[in-house]
Amino acid sequence: MQGFKNATNGQSGSITETVDGTETSVSYHPVDAVSNTWAVLLLQHNVDAAAAAAVSSAYNFSPDAIDLPKQKQ
Repeated sequence: MQGFKNATNGQSGSITETVDGTETSVSYHPVDAVSNTWAVLLLQHNVDAAAAAAVSSAYNFSPDAIDLPKQKQ
């Protein structure tokens, strides 16, 4: 999935991809945890354009919204 590749490369955003033959909105964000970069993905199958737009705007996220334990120095 391109969203996963983008997130593990340090990018965040939203794109439309085909997942299991279904058009799907994918929002993605990288998360640096311990010594790895993890990818947070939100997938929503597109029912119609209006529903996809509502889901996309409702689920925008930022790194500030993710509460992870701090890495030990």
